[in-house]
Amino acid sequence: MKKILTIALLFLLVGCSSDSGEKEMNTPDTSPETDTPITTEPLPTNPVEMVELTLEELSMYNGTDMDEMYVAVDGVIYDVTSYEEWSSGSHQGVDAGTDATDAFAGSPHKDEFLADLPVVGSIISETVIEPIMLELTLDELSKYNGVDMEYMYIAVDGNIYDVTGYDGWSTGVHNGVEAGTDASIAFAGSPHKEEFLADLPFVGTLKLIELPTFSLEQLAVYNGVDMTEIYVAVDGFVYDMTEFGAWETGEHYGVEAGTDATDAFAGSPHKDEFLADLEIVGILIN
Repeated sequence: MKKILTIALLFLLVGCSSDSGEKEMNTPDTSPETDTPITTEPLPTNPVEMVELTLEELSMYNGTDMDEMYVAVDGVIYDVTSYEEWSSGSHQGVDAGTDATDAFAGSPHKDEFLADLPVVGSIISETVIEPIMLELTLDELSKYNGVDMEYMYIAVDGNIYDVTGYDGWSTGVHNGVEAGTDASIAFAGSPHKEEFLADLPFVGTLKLIELPTFSLEQLAVYNGVDMTEIYVAVDGFVYDMTEFGAWETGEHYGVEAGTDATDAFAGSPHKDEFLADLEIVGILIN
């Protein structure tokens, strides 16, 4: 009996072992297939930001003013910072921070050498646009009075200044000087002339019309008798007094028409104001 039970138990164990083996054999293989190629996408890189430099700005990239060392060839800027040949800031007579176009022009290895250098930017023009300076006659200047033209200009010693934005000229007149006129005489005796003019924008020059010259003998005939016009000279300029009734007799306050009245006007407190209203018709010569 014991013998029979032992044989039955052996058959039972063999059966379980067989089932287990079948189960192991039937278990699906979940390991990755080694034949399938594994691909990886390259990591994104940050592109080098290109710079635009003038030659003056490029000069700073010399390894001293700036840590980087750049050179320009044919308008393209190259970075030579990490190249041992440029460690001193110069290579074969070419300084970092300069336009090396001419130096590379005759080199047989130019293209090969430049191909290995990082491109970091390009050269831009240093062209400076100069402001357009005006050249006006007195008649043209007269239009710049804040009425005929929006701007207000005055002339002093042949130079034209813009007084448009200055509070003192908001009405078109400042201390008796009108915008659109030659204020040279009005400014002549001012102790603040240079200081005041230095703050005004300079916009051009007067187009001087060549005036006739008069000797004292030639001036003398413009006395209202020999000639109908009445002229007097003051500080080297000849003025036309013809339209002023006070001179119709050929004399005014002891000053005779046709003469040099410089001394007579020297002490007058109204000299500049009076002469500013007169037309200059010539230059007195000795």
